[in-house]
Amino acid sequence: ANYPSEDHRFQMVMGALSYAGTPDAQSALLDMYADGNLDQIGRESVIDAFTLMDAPASPEAIDMLQDAFQSDDPELRSRAGLALGSAQRNNPNQDLRSWIRREWAAAKNDVDRQTVLEYVGNSGDPELLSIVDEALRVGDLSVRRLALNSTRFMDVPKVNTYLLEHFRNRELHQSLRYEALNSLTLHRWEERFLPTMESCVRDERMDALRMGCARFTLEQLRHEQRMKALLRAERANSESAAWQDFVDRELSDS
Repeated sequence: ANYPSEDHRFQMVMGALSYAGTPDAQSALLDMYADGNLDQIGRESVIDAFTLMDAPASPEAIDMLQDAFQSDDPELRSRAGLALGSAQRNNPNQDLRSWIRREWAAAKNDVDRQTVLEYVGNSGDPELLSIVDEALRVGDLSVRRLALNSTRFMDVPKVNTYLLEHFRNRELHQSLRYEALNSLTLHRWEERFLPTMESCVRDERMDALRMGCARFTLEQLRHEQRMKALLRAERANSESAAWQDFVDRELSDS
């Protein structure tokens, strides 16, 4: 791709190679990354191409991304973490799982922890829930929020149980409960969610949480009318104009 990295044609080439994902396409991306004339934007674009790739990353691509993950440049490290997480989701790999666990153990500060959690989030690997759990104990609020957000692709029952427990815990910071709910709503519905969602609509004080629970339940057609009946009953139990407007919108097509 003999175009400046900011040229739209360069980005089109990146997109085409990412979409193809063939060994030759990955080799071309690696050659571009190794080109000493490629600027920072170009290097980031190559890494992003691997993030968006559906095909399994080659061993050579994994090596390049792991090298980038060790970069002193935080942006390059972050993007490499996302790309490696995508590689793990596309082709689960015990070696990669062991590698990221070592990186977590070696993390010296919250910036390092955030970079690892970006990998975890894109990997969707429920075997890494232990990293999420530890991050909730050792990180600052932004790290803890990212930890719960990183479960968004871990759509398995044990993770859903974990998220429900955190969402129900009213001693947690509201933003953490919101992240737990947000990740849960990206997973497949389980019938055991219904009592928690209804309790939230009845008893929760934070509008964003009540709305999230209502929306998630309304998406389940078999529970839509039941939730709308609850919304009618609960509309008057709040002085929040935002909540009342939300209920009115949701009921407008009833």
